Amino acid sequence: MFTGYRAYGGGGGGAAGGAPGWPGTALATETDCSGATGGGGAAQGSGGAGGGAPYDGVTGVVGQTEYCSGTPASVGGGGGGSIGAAASADLAVSTTFQTGSAGGGGSADYTSQGVFGGTSGGGGAGGALELETPSTITITGKLLANGGAGGDAFVTTNCTSGAAGGGGSGGVIYLSAPSVSVSSSATISALGGAGGAQSSYATGGAGGAGGLGRIRLSVAQATCSISGTLRPPLGAAGCVPSTTGTAGAVYVGAYPN
Repeated sequence: MFTGYRAYGGGGGGAAGGAPGWPGTALATETDCSGATGGGGAAQGSGGAGGGAPYDGVTGVVGQTEYCSGTPASVGGGGGGSIGAAASADLAVSTTFQTGSAGGGGSADYTSQGVFGGTSGGGGAGGALELETPSTITITGKLLANGGAGGDAFVTTNCTSGAAGGGGSGGVIYLSAPSVSVSSSATISALGGAGGAQSSYATGGAGGAGGLGRIRLSVAQATCSISGTLRPPLGAAGCVPSTTGTAGAVYVGAYPN
């Protein structure tokens, strides 16, 4: 148990799109924990910087707990992870085939009643999946590189001192074949995870959502058949190869490039 100490809210984690925690201003009764600037704390974590929407992680929500007695404590949710600015500028996945970033842990403030709850962890990062063949790729099920959801800060009593974790960012899915078919029942997804929910007894402390990941197709336009669900979705041009790509959409390249 800690009394009168705080640790900082964690930012969206991971080397690709991490962000630092933000210490904020201590309450009159608080002393900062030495060396605890990286995770769990009394203020919200920043979302991972992903080069802009929709790849940025969302910053956690700052607020106050509600204690059974005593003074409410400051808390803040963890920030959502992101794929990072380098990856969002490389929608063709030419040089940045990498996983997403995990979400930051929520905050915890032990000003007076630290035994009641604590920080919740951030969601895991979306993975990196590549399928390549010189013949045909047919998807009838699910290919998922989604980020994990942040941990909730729900408790069964209003004596709580913790905040929720941020969601992890989506990862990357790369399909390369002369012919690609995605059936109407199939799903290919690289979404960011949801931020964890704040406690029912707190005024804040929700975690931030993770940023979007990437899908890249390398396929011949004439043998590209997409009728399932893609997240991010195909752009307005469908299976027409792109030279630049569009933010928030699938990148389509001409096989074998």
